[in-house]
Amino acid sequence: MSVSDFDPNNIRISVAKEGPTTSEFHKLKKGDTLFVRGPFGSHFLLDASSYLVVGGGYGAAPLIYATKLISKSGGNSTYVIGAKTASELLFLEEARRVKAKIYVATEDGSAGHRGLVTDLVEELLKNEHFDSILTCGPEQMTYEVVRQGVKRGIRVQASLERYMKCGFGICGSCVLDPVGLRVCVDGPVFDGTLLLKTEFGRQKRDVAGSRVMM
Repeated sequence: MSVSDFDPNNIRISVAKEGPTTSEFHKLKKGDTLFVRGPFGSHFLLDASSYLVVGGGYGAAPLIYATKLISKSGGNSTYVIGAKTASELLFLEEARRVKAKIYVATEDGSAGHRGLVTDLVEELLKNEHFDSILTCGPEQMTYEVVRQGVKRGIRVQASLERYMKCGFGICGSCVLDPVGLRVCVDGPVFDGTLLLKTEFGRQKRDVAGSRVMM
């Protein structure tokens, strides 16, 4: 789940139906009450002029809000979104409304490029200039975006998702070894150069806390 839009009167939180808790979210009706704490953790730094914004699946949620803020500040953004199929592509119309350049990839070829969103990223980085890259989505996709951007000397900021038990920094289930950063309190947004010094994209911890290969 992630904040995907905000104005003085409303906060929009987009929630993917993935497990018991998020399934309960999907049962809520208009007028129901939620208790919200926060904001916590780190955020994207939007201090550049041109951005490559790369999302996979519901990782698009924090990115569409960032794209709107970039537009409001006079910056330029290229919104690149990937999904398994066309029906899972998120926030395209909102990206169009803020005049972002849009590129789409679907694994089944039902919309845009047939294949992975990282294929599009590679081509865009070869042919265009970007001051900064923002990315969020499946970790192996995010890793590849970070790797490509850092290799070219571009600042990359990645918003991560990892399994969390406690959510406030004591259980270690979301830790980035070997530096010990915890996604729940030190993240979720991390600098790409720092991430490449960890096991990000290669290993993570499972529900039992064991390290597993990705």
